[in-house]
Amino acid sequence: MKEATAEIEINASAERVWQVVSDFSRYPQWNPLVPRLKCDKRVGARGRGLLGTGGKLMMPFFPKIVVFDPNSELGWVGEAPIPGIFKGDHRFIIEPLSETSCRLRHRETFTGVVANMFGDSIVKLACNMYVDYNRELKLRAEQVPV
Repeated sequence: MKEATAEIEINASAERVWQVVSDFSRYPQWNPLVPRLKCDKRVGARGRGLLGTGGKLMMPFFPKIVVFDPNSELGWVGEAPIPGIFKGDHRFIIEPLSETSCRLRHRETFTGVVANMFGDSIVKLACNMYVDYNRELKLRAEQVPV
């Protein structure tokens, strides 16, 4: 198992950050990590989207929502069609710091044959993508009106 993490402090309430994180329809306006996602907002829902890879390459992915806890945590799992090849368990954890600020913790664990073979490269790429995502989320949550 390999793990990628990144975090950022945001000068917006946990509720505001949750609004941005959970508004899948507006991802194309700001989200470099997942520039498109269509998915019901409930545990067990399966979505369809595009995963940005830090450049122009986009990969289709089909996440399953495993955590949908408003103002606190969103989690999904994406995996290769063949079990055991590759699986990513991705979490967006929002921790209130005050009424007007919070910390976003980004975490993903990777398992499977591909993760074992290329894990360090995958983690490095993921961490870079999460830094970009966090920066854009911070800008959106702090500056764009509700």
